[in-house]
Amino acid sequence: MTKLHQKTEITGTCWIEFNISGSSEKFEHWQSSSAYASLDSMYEILDVLVHCFEKFDLYGPPLFVEPQNTKVFIEALDDFSKSAPSSTKAFARDLIDFFSKSLTGGKPLWILTV
Repeated sequence: MTKLHQKTEITGTCWIEFNISGSSEKFEHWQSSSAYASLDSMYEILDVLVHCFEKFDLYGPPLFVEPQNTKVFIEALDDFSKSAPSSTKAFARDLIDFFSKSLTGGKPLWILTV
């Protein structure tokens, strides 16, 4: 099933970490508050990510997401999910909830890629 995972649910490598710890200058890797997505899940929404985050690359450096870009991503992902298959729709909802939590809590958001 395509979904966001908690740290305790993952093993091995090739996970994308959505991290809401640290500051806008520095993240704290592998935090229990982070959420993780498989590469397969990420490929399902890759077009939305690339459209919203100019410097996004699944195999690139960590990306700090500015709050205004977080809002744009949430809106774009919401629009995308309306016509997505049900498994992708559930993953999109998970991401929207996680990204919204970072906005509401005023926490920095990092996307740590493979």
